[in-house]
Amino acid sequence: MLNPDLDAVRAQLRNARGPQLWRSLDQMADTPAFRELVEREFPQGASELNDPVSRRTFLKLMGASLALAGVTGCTYMPREKIAPFVNQPMGRTPGVPLYYASSVQLNGYATGVLVRSNDGRPTKIEPNPNHPGSAGGTDIFAQAEILTMYDPDRSTQVLNKGAASTWDDCVAAVGAALKANSAGLRLLTPTVTSPTLADQIGKLLKANPKARWYQYSPINRDNVYEGALLAFGEAVSTRYDFSKASVVLSLDADFLAPGVGFAAYARAFADGRRVRKDSEEMNRLYVVEASPSNTGATADHRLPLKAGLVGAFTQALAAKLGLPGTAEGALSESALHFLEAVVEDLEAHKGSSLVIAGDQQPALVHALAHAINAELGNVGTTVIYTDPVEARPTNQTAEIANLVNEIATGAVSLLVILGGNPAYDAPGDLGFAAQLAKVPTVLHLSLYNDETSSLATWHVPAAHTLESWSDARAFDGTAGIIQPLIEPIFGGKTSHEILSVLLGEAEIDPMATVQTYWKTKLSGDFDTAWQDVLAAGLIEGTAAATRTPALKEDGLVGELPAVGELELVFRPDTALWDGSYANNAWLMELPRPLTKLVWDNAALMSPRTAIKLLNLPLDADKLVSQTHDTTESQHYLEKLTEVNGKVLRLSYNGGSIDLPIWLLPGHAEGSITVNLGYGRSKAGTVGNGVGVDAYPLRTTAAPWFGTLESATDTGGTYLLVSTQDHWTMEGRDLYRVGAFEEFKKDPSYIAKEVAQEEFGSDEFHFEG
Repeated sequence: MLNPDLDAVRAQLRNARGPQLWRSLDQMADTPAFRELVEREFPQGASELNDPVSRRTFLKLMGASLALAGVTGCTYMPREKIAPFVNQPMGRTPGVPLYYASSVQLNGYATGVLVRSNDGRPTKIEPNPNHPGSAGGTDIFAQAEILTMYDPDRSTQVLNKGAASTWDDCVAAVGAALKANSAGLRLLTPTVTSPTLADQIGKLLKANPKARWYQYSPINRDNVYEGALLAFGEAVSTRYDFSKASVVLSLDADFLAPGVGFAAYARAFADGRRVRKDSEEMNRLYVVEASPSNTGATADHRLPLKAGLVGAFTQALAAKLGLPGTAEGALSESALHFLEAVVEDLEAHKGSSLVIAGDQQPALVHALAHAINAELGNVGTTVIYTDPVEARPTNQTAEIANLVNEIATGAVSLLVILGGNPAYDAPGDLGFAAQLAKVPTVLHLSLYNDETSSLATWHVPAAHTLESWSDARAFDGTAGIIQPLIEPIFGGKTSHEILSVLLGEAEIDPMATVQTYWKTKLSGDFDTAWQDVLAAGLIEGTAAATRTPALKEDGLVGELPAVGELELVFRPDTALWDGSYANNAWLMELPRPLTKLVWDNAALMSPRTAIKLLNLPLDADKLVSQTHDTTESQHYLEKLTEVNGKVLRLSYNGGSIDLPIWLLPGHAEGSITVNLGYGRSKAGTVGNGVGVDAYPLRTTAAPWFGTLESATDTGGTYLLVSTQDHWTMEGRDLYRVGAFEEFKKDPSYIAKEVAQEEFGSDEFHFEG
């Protein structure tokens, strides 16, 4: 065990080259708690599994692992013929893993993967390097699908009003309801990119002309498509080419976090940061955002700004470039200074710059971003427009509102919900859960008997993606086949099977359904082409066709939401997404970027905002201006470390929730961020009762941000768990900081300094 001289460590940090870096406010304040932590190599109790607070429970974490170990002998390879990845043998050798190409989806968009199978059991997911949706990478959700598939909390039984029933009884009841009133059929799905599923839905609507199809995902892209309609008068998809972008401006767009095109974008952007020759230059990234993000943390220049003011910044940028829009009066002096630098850099890199608007920003911001990219000559180089990737791009928030209105008028007699959990995550002002009781027959297909299933007439357990036949499109439109590696462990069904029932098909076979769709699309001998597609994991030549939409003359006119003194911002959780992964212990335990929080959400805010809300007797200006080793600033920092965990009551649009504070330096002032996906009541053993549900505060009019009515101190406290200071390196720099010019001359010069400090010699062979 090391016995560090903390005074020497602090002196070393003060004398370090470059900016002073610190892990947390506790470290910066040098609190007694932090001293105790740093003097121990391992945090106390980290290995004690009997502590219900720090480890939750052993069974929560091990349940799915035990299921994985026990599944051998009780499930088998699918009866259909599937194909391994191209570089693997067609036969099976016991103990030798096989890899199968497939796809996993996040919000309907596919990422190509290679799934390792050990003796018929899926055990690991890797990226498919040949798939444009992965580009050799995956996100955490793809990796976690293995644990979700083996989750013992998954639904195992068809239920009728909560009681055990059978698939045959469900088919008969749904068929009778459809026959009695086909005009009352309503279909609700998450975002659909599957060509086969869209084709089935089209056939269903043709057979039942008065039936309707609605889509809703809580983390939707409404603003993206509404922005395209505003700018061009038509829905188009936008794809970015970071390999050609020397300067990137992110307008609240966290493109380095899971989302549409994440893996490909992250790879291309990272390639632009690599400098191997003296003549090469890195790309530059400017970020304007409210809550610190992965993308913001990577930025060369970052402007913390309320989410509601990003639109004003975009209007001011458009005005500087000669486009309609003036809103400079709403920006601070520092924001205007940042704007001037951005304008200068963008104009110096016309045709090789890129402006991206975040999905959560209003449609007008997206329309302005389209116009700015066109003005800078980026269209066709860093910005590519294509036909819509989604089967039916639409405003999903408006769609679920329309569905609720139809239910209220008695127009819906049969509601079929294929996935999703709208009783939990629909906008709070719709009262979706209460409205379900008015529908005579509700069928919900879901992996879990969740909040929506518990209110449905019929619940049907869903097959996991690794147990299913289907297809889906990647962010560029490329279609890939989803093939099962194992028979459904719990007898789950797919959306294709439910639609086959509604279509009255005699044969209900999802593989045959997918094959039937592609038989007219694949050239040559179908059986040969089909095997090639399964082996490759994608269908060549199916990327969305490029478009050259023309900007509307009046497409940049519109109103932005009003900005109040204090705003509330909603964001998907970086580990639980919209709450779909709340019962995945791997993800629940995963420290969130920047906060390193686990097992909870919190009210994220800047220290200055907390000082104001809690009326702390601190001068925020002095706190910022003085170095941390002064007595006064030390006192301020120690006071700030006591703020984390204080519970605030956030009142918004007539509702309220209580959440503990977590200070996040770099957060925009006057803004509070809350992550969605928590507070589940029917998630499962891991996810039930974890965190606070923020969905009741979201409304159809303000789903992403808006003015807070109040934020008041309840007087309570809550212990938040963060791994931020775990494994603190004693006296070592968090990052090595050096001059870029020196790095270009000798990329190993910092490594040589490390070798000199650690080993007394700079003879260090650097491979990089």
